Amino acid sequence: MEMNIENRIVIQIPLDEVWNDKEVISASRKRYVKKEEVSQILRHSPVRFAIARIGKSLIWIEEEKCYGFWKSEIEANVANPAENIEIDSFPNNFAYLASEWYEESQRPIILLEQYD
Repeated sequence: MEMNIENRIVIQIPLDEVWNDKEVISASRKRYVKKEEVSQILRHSPVRFAIARIGKSLIWIEEEKCYGFWKSEIEANVANPAENIEIDSFPNNFAYLASEWYEESQRPIILLEQYD
């Protein structure tokens, strides 16, 4: 028996694919990015943020809200992918690893995989 995609949850990170409540999105991870690189991407165009938390559905942030959400909710918790994550050194004791994904003819996706 196959689960409806709208009920799909994150069971492990890192993710191999991303999805919304209708379908698996034909996108691929380009690279992991540092906080400064996400800021640079945002300067060029809006992005679609997706947040992956174990046991939860992917949370998608509307493009119109991406910059404000980045500044208020995400930026302080993005870890450097080249360093060990010290959870207790981040606000609220969790961190994100950010990665840049591309889907043909769409805005970039920044996937935020949450570690706590």
